[in-house]
Amino acid sequence: MANNMDVDETNTQISEGLEALRLRNDELEKEVDSRHKEQSEKLMLMTKVFMESIDPIIILDMEGRIVNLNKAAENIYEWELDEILGEDFKIIIPKECHEQVSELITFGASLTKRRGSPKL
Repeated sequence: MANNMDVDETNTQISEGLEALRLRNDELEKEVDSRHKEQSEKLMLMTKVFMESIDPIIILDMEGRIVNLNKAAENIYEWELDEILGEDFKIIIPKECHEQVSELITFGASLTKRRGSPKL
């Protein structure tokens, strides 16, 4: 008889533990969904600022290759993204700015190595 009570008690504890895990899982899923929504909203805002800016914006990778540019940059420099995607920044940036841009790329790369990729 005592053995059956031990089994029943163990089953109850397992059931309670499983329910606690389910509840915690639900909480974590809600938190992940909330964070995902926040990040999506931030990304949408940054994309809108990038695309609608009247100032030219050129995005480079850590090797100085063109990754993206907005419409203002396309209009000012008279290049479309698909024409210069992956090209060295020197193709679009005025020569007198090459050294400064190279220094910024080096600085950005050093920050990324120290801190990891930036979070949105």
